[in-house]
Amino acid sequence: MKLDPYLAQSIVDKMMKTIPYNINIMNEKGYIIASGDKARINTLHVGAIDSIDSDRILPMIQSYGIHGQPGVNMPVKFKEQTIGVVGITGDPNTVAPLASLLKVSTELLISQNYNNQMQTQYKNRLNRFLYQWLEITDDTSKYPELIAEGNSLNIDIQEPRFVLVALSDHNSDLQYNDNDFVFSTAPNKMIIITLHHHLVNQYIEQCKKLKIKLGISTKTTRLGIALQQAQRTIYINDIFKLDNLTYYKDVLFTDQLLNDNLERV
Repeated sequence: MKLDPYLAQSIVDKMMKTIPYNINIMNEKGYIIASGDKARINTLHVGAIDSIDSDRILPMIQSYGIHGQPGVNMPVKFKEQTIGVVGITGDPNTVAPLASLLKVSTELLISQNYNNQMQTQYKNRLNRFLYQWLEITDDTSKYPELIAEGNSLNIDIQEPRFVLVALSDHNSDLQYNDNDFVFSTAPNKMIIITLHHHLVNQYIEQCKKLKIKLGISTKTTRLGIALQQAQRTIYINDIFKLDNLTYYKDVLFTDQLLNDNLERV
């Protein structure tokens, strides 16, 4: 991993709100990539190179070169690898007590940013997968690449599931099971993919209390068809006022009659 200059500068700006000394962050080659003193950015920091080579905190008692100033330099590590150096300018005897705090805070912010990036990448990858999965209308064995992607996400797409569609402005009030896949395709439309019948019943009870329209598919591996069934259930209910039946199997006969009549027109 390499330090991102934009992240490094944001860390410097945050730290200097509470620490009354200039802070520099150097990359793995010793060049300053972020600083409270913008004139020093992109200059080589001799003390940073020494800190990287020795892999320890180093005080700089005197100035070095044109820009070098007294202070304390500390290696910044990520997953036990040195990725740069953070330095605080000032009399080492004065700023040394802040050095460890600055180092730990910097490493925590870098780690937090990395974790946030990984979570965002995972969510984006999962959402792309879910959209592809919900397009399957035939045998899942015809999609070896999607099966492989599912396996890498610990998802077996060859296991039958229910698809639920909830329509309401109150979808945010629903309590979702952590093992289900939940995502929104519109401000008032939530799609839920679940394995278990008892969880379906829990969603039914919640939707009744919250007065949320709910459509539930049959249990199948063909999630494209399942999504159509769930949406169709809500549609049939709206047309015929069937006392809010939620399962597609309960409105199937009515749906067939409707389709037959449309074909005759």
